[in-house]
Amino acid sequence: MQSLIETAPSAADATQSSPEQQLRSLFYGNDSSVFKRDGEALLAASEETLESRAWFLAQAHSAEGEPFFAALSHLDSMQREAPHDPWTLAVRTFFESDVEQAIWMAEKALAKDSREDILLLCTRGIIGQVETEDDQKLFKAFLDRHREKFEVSARGLAVLADSIRSLRPAGERKSPSDAAASLYDRALHMEPGNVMAVSGKVNDLAARKQHKEAAELMEQSGALLLSEQLQFEYFYYVVPNLADLDDGGKANAIESAGRGMLESREPSEDYVDSLFSNLVKLSEPRAQAIVDLIGQRYPKSKASECAVLKRLLGDFNAQEATPESKKEMSVNLIEFLKRPNPRGRGTEGDAIGTLSRIAFSDGLNTEQLVQVLRLIPPQQALTFVQQLADRKANLPELERVASEQVERLVNEAKVNSLVWRHALPKMKAFNLKGFWLGFAAWQDVLGWIYLQLGRLEDAELRLTATEKLLEIDCSPLGPGRFVDGWQGVMPRVHLARLCIAKGDYTKAEEYLAQAISVTWFTDEHPASAVYKECYLRKHGSAEGLDAYMASLSQNERDRRKTATLKERIADAQAIPPFKLTTLDGETVSSDELKGKVVVINFWGVWCGFCVQEMPEFQQFVERYRGNPRIAVLTIDANDAPEKIKAFMTKKNYNFPVLLEGDYLKKANVAGFPTTWFLDAAGRKAFEKVGATKELLEEFTWRVEELIRDANV
Repeated sequence: MQSLIETAPSAADATQSSPEQQLRSLFYGNDSSVFKRDGEALLAASEETLESRAWFLAQAHSAEGEPFFAALSHLDSMQREAPHDPWTLAVRTFFESDVEQAIWMAEKALAKDSREDILLLCTRGIIGQVETEDDQKLFKAFLDRHREKFEVSARGLAVLADSIRSLRPAGERKSPSDAAASLYDRALHMEPGNVMAVSGKVNDLAARKQHKEAAELMEQSGALLLSEQLQFEYFYYVVPNLADLDDGGKANAIESAGRGMLESREPSEDYVDSLFSNLVKLSEPRAQAIVDLIGQRYPKSKASECAVLKRLLGDFNAQEATPESKKEMSVNLIEFLKRPNPRGRGTEGDAIGTLSRIAFSDGLNTEQLVQVLRLIPPQQALTFVQQLADRKANLPELERVASEQVERLVNEAKVNSLVWRHALPKMKAFNLKGFWLGFAAWQDVLGWIYLQLGRLEDAELRLTATEKLLEIDCSPLGPGRFVDGWQGVMPRVHLARLCIAKGDYTKAEEYLAQAISVTWFTDEHPASAVYKECYLRKHGSAEGLDAYMASLSQNERDRRKTATLKERIADAQAIPPFKLTTLDGETVSSDELKGKVVVINFWGVWCGFCVQEMPEFQQFVERYRGNPRIAVLTIDANDAPEKIKAFMTKKNYNFPVLLEGDYLKKANVAGFPTTWFLDAAGRKAFEKVGATKELLEEFTWRVEELIRDANV
């Protein structure tokens, strides 16, 4: 293997360019992780010209939450200052969901300024909005009109190739494309180290299962040291598929690439996370050595703190951890948060997120909760405030924190109302939904604090405000309905407690019935204890309580069964055929399963929710083992066979596992776990996406329904 360190770009070269040029370079280098770290600082240093804001927004448009709304504020200011400037028009294409309108903006921008940068900026903006066949026709016409301009440079050819791939049906965009491959080749002939062309060509080679050729291209072009994004692709998609390398050889390849990048520049925290996570799977000593190297070369940096946290967390899983390991990890994480060194958002978020999961399972004592509350940014303290409020601890301090957060979000809403008018792509609706859910959560916890303080009028004001927020007429949530899902559980429980305090037990039971209908993945649903409290307050004694709770449980079971069977797909279609190999090397095809009721679970060892439901899935397999009318199997998603075998042995599982090949793409399965229930004709009658708490019961209901149909 070529020495990657020798081909590293000079650090001095990077620092000699202006902030504006560096933003431009990050755009063409697809370096989203470096942009996330440096983008705001580079924008501020550039004096925020129209051009620098355009390069910034072209990368910030895909952010979530507050960074996204901040990006919209920048766009709003550009439109006020220079609505017809080419840079303003060009970057608006990233925020325009109507492709025809986006193309009109692009043409207007190009009529004013025909520079390649404007063309490529517009094109990349439009690519992300193309969905329908009509969109594709309009976009293809745009590409044809400007084709000669794309062909004058390597990056132009690479963007054209990316665009051609986007014109294919969604399910085929990751498959090989001869037309795109030819353009990538031409771009690489012009400029062998062009990052966009290397990335595109590598993806095409990977789609052709030519992973060795992809690795050689990345290593020999020198581009591997120019982009963290390329290294991510190298770590995740190329090296793991090099059949001629054992784990030691794969570790060598990843470590060599990592050391080369670390020698050339300070890495982002996302890069450190990726490098460590991929290397530790192959060689823990080498992963630890990389952590040491980062600490030595970039002491007291965000990268170093990320490396320290990665080593600290290891393979810790709050859901599976013992009380002792949770206790130890809590102490270590609190000490980590006390460190004075700078931390990136991702690193701090990982530490706080792990502590939140520990807290959610009652793994933090009151003193620790208070410590964390005082160590972290208030906007990230919701879980810890909730836990302390449940314990009636430090209520005056909690009231102050929650009140400040509600006020902050009110002010943020006033600012964001100026920019929410933009025609947002559908994917951006998530940001709007996230804002309202966050706002509702803080209103809810403030109302709960007031209720714990005995301030019923204040509690009612906040809790009814929560209810209104979750009923808001907003497309991501749906008009006029209380939000479903776990986000709606605790607000309903708190509203029920408010009704109990006011003596309105009938209304309390209505809220509790809504709350308990949502699956809750801890041992006891939070509504259960409140049901008991409601009964005791209403009747004045515990007489009849057991029968009351039993009837509630049966009613809820009946409701779940009815809801589960109502999910049957009315127009059931045959699944895409498959012929896949098992872990034992045998072949299973969909054709040989015809005539049986079939259950197919898509999962992965890497998927926490998949692993969480596997014990009950194994019970489900045992229930139907040997039944000639039923077949239960699984298809693993992207795990190495050795890793699957080790997991199955460790857990003592024996259900059938097929290796997915390229079936996930054909089957359009993207969420995990996903489970299909096929009728005897091979049609998908039910599809469950996501984990199931009462798996044995609910899977059995579906199977028995299909068996009854097969006997008609």
